Amino acid sequence: MKRAVVVVGMGLMLGGCAAKQAPPPQPPRLALESPPTQPETLPPPTGAEILAAQPSEVRQALKQHEQSGKWPIFQTAAFVLYPYGEDVQPMVDCAPLRTTDIQLGPGETVTDLALGDQERWMATPASAGDPRNPTPHIALKPQLPGIATNLTIYTTRHSIIWLCGLVGERCRRSSSTIPTNS
Repeated sequence: MKRAVVVVGMGLMLGGCAAKQAPPPQPPRLALESPPTQPETLPPPTGAEILAAQPSEVRQALKQHEQSGKWPIFQTAAFVLYPYGEDVQPMVDCAPLRTTDIQLGPGETVTDLALGDQERWMATPASAGDPRNPTPHIALKPQLPGIATNLTIYTTRHSIIWLCGLVGERCRRSSSTIPTNS
C-alpha cells in the first residue's frame, strides 16, 4: 500500500507540474526612432566679417600696417599695447608706490628678470587666467618719485628690454604682442 501511495503521489506531482507550463514570452515591442537630426552648422566667419566686428582702433591699426609695413603702438588712457619687434622700445609709465602691470603673451613663461635699479624698483612675475595656459604678467613698482630704470624680461620665446619711468600719478597696463612664428 505504501508503494501505491508513493506511485500515485509521484504521478500527481509530475502531472501537476506538467500542467502548469509558463506562457511563452511576449515578443519585444519595437519603438520606431527617427534618425538623429544633425545640428545646423554655420559656415566659419570670413575675414571681412571678423574685421568688421573689431573696434575702429584695430581696423585703423591694420590699415596703418598695410601702408607702412610696421605695427603701430595701440594706446588708450589706461592701456598701451606694444608690437613685438626689434625696432620697438617699449616704455612703461609708472606712478610712485603704485603697481604697473606688464602683460605678455599667453603660453609664454617668464624665465628671468633683470632690473637696472633693484634698490628703488620692484619687479615680480605673476600669471593669470587658465592654469593650463596662463598669461604671464610682471608687476612693476617704483619706490620713489622721479626715478627711472630699465627692465629686461627673459621668456621662453624672447627677451624684451623695457624703459621704465614715472609719469605723474597715473598707472597704465602695458602689453607686448608676440609674433605667431616666434
